[in-house]
Amino acid sequence: MNGLYVLANILFISLISYRGRKQQTVPFLKVIFWPALVFKLICGLLVGYLYQHYLLGGDTFVYQQQAEILSRYASQDPSNYLSFLLTGEYQSVYLYDVMKYREYSNSFFMVLVLHFLNFETGYNYYLNAVYFSLFSFYGCWQLTVTITKVFPATKVAAALAFLFFPSVVFWSSGVLKESILVGSSTLLLAVVLQFVYQPGNQKVVLRSIALLVAAFFCFKIRFYFAVAYFPLLAGFALVELAARRWHLPRQKKLYFYLVALLVLGIGASFLHEAINLDYFFRELINSYQTSKLATTRKAFIDLPHLQPTFASLIQYAPKAIGSAIFRPFLGEINSVEYWLAGFENLLVLLLAVISLLSFWKHKSNLPITLVVSLLIYILLLAGLIGFSTANLGSVSRYKVAFMPFLLYLLLQTGANQKILTRLENWVNDLLSNKAK
Repeated sequence: MNGLYVLANILFISLISYRGRKQQTVPFLKVIFWPALVFKLICGLLVGYLYQHYLLGGDTFVYQQQAEILSRYASQDPSNYLSFLLTGEYQSVYLYDVMKYREYSNSFFMVLVLHFLNFETGYNYYLNAVYFSLFSFYGCWQLTVTITKVFPATKVAAALAFLFFPSVVFWSSGVLKESILVGSSTLLLAVVLQFVYQPGNQKVVLRSIALLVAAFFCFKIRFYFAVAYFPLLAGFALVELAARRWHLPRQKKLYFYLVALLVLGIGASFLHEAINLDYFFRELINSYQTSKLATTRKAFIDLPHLQPTFASLIQYAPKAIGSAIFRPFLGEINSVEYWLAGFENLLVLLLAVISLLSFWKHKSNLPITLVVSLLIYILLLAGLIGFSTANLGSVSRYKVAFMPFLLYLLLQTGANQKILTRLENWVNDLLSNKAK
């Protein structure tokens, strides 16, 4: 029976993948579709293999075990199972006792998603990993497609950032929260760009559904990130639409953008009862201290006198943000995985330096409101991760939440974009010569 589940799912995945490739009309997208998809799915399987054989299972297999309990409970006690799904209340003492993550909303959300997938995959962890990877790929692919059509000069930067950068692809694949986060956040940006730059009534319903699903998943998996992301995207969209309708000059557009961010940011603070500064600061410090105590490596993010106050957070902000983006440094920790992370971080640092030194010489291909929105989002997330996580290994995984957006901005800025353009022209010439 398990073999039938595997064959049926492989057939289904192959069909939807073939359809996705067939829908592409842009030659660039046709060329990169299969390499990007295969790379993503392989990474999803490798994540599971890594956790199963080298990291003692980790949370990813605990999610699967919990999901199996809930899936089997559906057939054992259908009425209480449906009542639980509809109300969220535990009618069964057994279910209450065995549900490990009932007090952790985003972890329990992972269990809920997995338990639904179990009905289709026959409780196969690696098939579930493939579907998680597909969701992440779908969001990144839709964003790359949208950028290719809306900002075509930056399509190579988008492809490299969202589809091919190794750590981004790896840590946003498989049964991880980051798979849902990256998939939903990229899909959300893609739909917002479509509404702003590709207006039309033909796909309004589908786009609206995609927007709601992406926002829901983003909120459920990392609501603090969502609270930062939503007003930034909304501010960008509202100002760009208003600027187009009323022909606002650049200075006024930026003024309205800042006002919109202030209003939307205040509104976002009411999205959840946990958005309370005192509570938030305490939780941030507690998370950092817990992470620091659990860190066995000598190298970690050291914030020795961090306190739950504005003054303390501002004092340590440069170190927290810089560490989240650029560490571990090359050779900082002597192990294979950290050397690989160090090489990537060195590349990111070089891209950042080149961008800073050359951005004023080359006009950006992106609207300033989008650049500012993504920069604020990147800095906020880097700060949150740097302040809450001392362990550099965890940081390497968690930062995929913002890293593809940062890479995209860096690769399309200044001399980096010129280098990519020359590379693209060289590849096009090479392909043309081979075609002849």
